[in-house]
Amino acid sequence: MEQQIQDLVASIKKEGIEEAKKQSAEILASAKAEAEEIIKKAKAEGYKIIQDAKNSAKLEAESAKAQIVQAGRDVTLSLKQSVEALFNKILVDDCKKAMDASLLAQLITQAVNADLNGVTAEIPEGLKDDVVKALSSEVAKLVKQKDFLKESKGVLSGIKLSSNDGSGYIDMSASECALLVKPYLSERLRELIG
Repeated sequence: MEQQIQDLVASIKKEGIEEAKKQSAEILASAKAEAEEIIKKAKAEGYKIIQDAKNSAKLEAESAKAQIVQAGRDVTLSLKQSVEALFNKILVDDCKKAMDASLLAQLITQAVNADLNGVTAEIPEGLKDDVVKALSSEVAKLVKQKDFLKESKGVLSGIKLSSNDGSGYIDMSASECALLVKPYLSERLRELIG
């Protein structure tokens, strides 16, 4: 009987140990499968994070390049505008200097010789005496008789011929002369700058 008890105990132990081993193996296999799944998910998430970071870095680099290109365009445009403004100022200043009393007298002489009736010549204030002195005595006499020459606050340089009835005028101010010359200069400037 004792032997039977021992056999029974041994059998129970064996069955318990086998069951425990079986359960242990199942738990271990389940844990291993879960661990592999966790590792797989972690790798996938890690890969996604890396790809997102690469894409983000690529977008930022492209954006930075685009901003640099735009800044270059802005600087070029600003420089071009500054150069054009400088040349416009120089051109207007040079035209203004060229339009002295002698040149105005020549323009007025041509207008008088063209027998422009009903026309007034407006010149900058303070130049009338100098212009009249520069005119020949014959033209100066006609200018005074017809009251052809007037000083005007509205004319800063050059001369403005206008019809007395307001139907038209010719503006030969420094700024208008500069505008007439500018298209020809602009083409040459584009060749020099471009």
